Amino acid sequence: MRSWDLKTVTAEPHQPEILASGEDARTVLIALPAGEQMQEHEVHERARVVIVAGEVEVTAQGGERVAAAAGHL
Repeated sequence: MRSWDLKTVTAEPHQPEILASGEDARTVLIALPAGEQMQEHEVHERARVVIVAGEVEVTAQGGERVAAAAGHL
């Protein structure tokens, strides 16, 4: 079993770090500076988003939006 304390992992802004990869999903750590956003993109695996710090708004392909803060999955 592998595990990470995401509050202690250092991630450089805009430099996604793949922590793990499997057949159905990847675990990618992304640090976004306050006020910035990711460009629209497509994933080929399932996407699970865990907010470690700060707040984000995620918009799915169908237009559904979710606002989330630290601790949200």
